[in-house]
Amino acid sequence: MKGKQVLKAWIGRRVKVKLRTEGGGSYWVFGRLRSVNDEGIKLSPQFLPNASESRSSSKRPRSYPWISVTDVQPLEGGCRVGREAAECSGRFLG
Repeated sequence: MKGKQVLKAWIGRRVKVKLRTEGGGSYWVFGRLRSVNDEGIKLSPQFLPNASESRSSSKRPRSYPWISVTDVQPLEGGCRVGREAAECSGRFLG
């Protein structure tokens, strides 16, 4: 899947990830992309996006399965040296 290759190029970057809930809703989580594999993605929380989250939230990486991931967008602008522009900006839709 081409989308996973783009996400692998974003490993180490800050991203926002839209997750699907069981009730049909969705919400965003924010952090640094740590890994991408066949099961899903791993994200290290870097900051709290809203006041409703506890300040004592774990900073350990969390895994999110593909069935829950609906969108991933990079938060940092610009490209790394040697990366193609398509891999450095834009978005991934699951």
